[in-house]
Amino acid sequence: MELRFGQPMKILIVIARMNVGGTATYLFNLIEGLKLEGYQVLLATGFVPKDEIEDSRVNSLPYIRIPNMSRDLNLRKDLKAWHELKKVVKDFNPDVIHTHTFKAGLLIRLSNLGKPVIHTFHGHHLYDPDYGRMKREILIFLEKYLAQRTSRFITVGNRVKEELIDAGIGAASQYLSIAPGILPLSKIPAESIRSSFNLNSRRIRILWLGRLTRVKRPERIIFLAKNFPNVDFLVAGAGDMFQELKEKAPINVHLMGTQIPELVLSIADILISTSDSEGMPLSLIEGQMMGLPCLATNVGSVDEIIENEVTGLVVSNSEQAILQGLSRLISNQDIRSQMSESSKKRAQRLFSRNIMVSSHTNLYREVME
Repeated sequence: MELRFGQPMKILIVIARMNVGGTATYLFNLIEGLKLEGYQVLLATGFVPKDEIEDSRVNSLPYIRIPNMSRDLNLRKDLKAWHELKKVVKDFNPDVIHTHTFKAGLLIRLSNLGKPVIHTFHGHHLYDPDYGRMKREILIFLEKYLAQRTSRFITVGNRVKEELIDAGIGAASQYLSIAPGILPLSKIPAESIRSSFNLNSRRIRILWLGRLTRVKRPERIIFLAKNFPNVDFLVAGAGDMFQELKEKAPINVHLMGTQIPELVLSIADILISTSDSEGMPLSLIEGQMMGLPCLATNVGSVDEIIENEVTGLVVSNSEQAILQGLSRLISNQDIRSQMSESSKKRAQRLFSRNIMVSSHTNLYREVME
């Protein structure tokens, strides 16, 4: 147990919203691990927007709701959220404040609270096609300013760290890369879900798992499905592109909505990621932990998760490259079997929860000193 003046060290974790996805899972595993180590942890979070689903595990964590905090920009609500956060800090009196996502990092670091602040980048918007040049320039300007009010940065992956430093956000000495850590996953007998979606047990199943939003490029599944009509493509997730995909999807695309990751991973033969921008996607770590060969576009820190040609394929960010890589995996059972065995061993070695929690506790002690 970490002690500060005879008491457990207190960590306040702040995030705009805990929507279903990799960041929420990252925080759930971190908070649970910190609690087991004897830390006193409080999660401060807002609400998810209408087109998203909140991770139900929030209810099992020590949390406080910030009613006016959300992802969207709203000056009136953001000002109220700023005051709400200041009150939480005053009442909880943490030793360290740890922020996640831009909005939470902005509100806390503008407050001059007299506490060490660590900010985690789970990714960034430097190359996000949904952000125009002007919006990206404003974000970079703000992050450069906020870096002066930040004790340390954590990036989920080394490439994210390098790109942020290249953009002039903070000093290299402020950064530490910590990979997501999860508990070992086990396959679940999933005959019921296979039958509920009319999946043929003899057909290869390709799984796309994530948030259905433009930067993740889920529409590329439509292109791939048309090229592989005898393969089933499973799309698990929710988001603002769900209806668009539903209208365009051929018969071999199965839109499954939000699902328990272990369940859909258990019935997949290959996991695919088609994003234009990523940090260190947890879905790929979960897939590798389950022994799935993975194919992903070479963005963010994807190549730190997948060892190319060993545990999966990392390809350039084009439809043709994705198509060619997927064709290799579909047509060669031996390659898939070899990658499956290698991926599980590597993921269990590199992405354990214990390693992630230990890296965080070491950093908390460092900023306190």
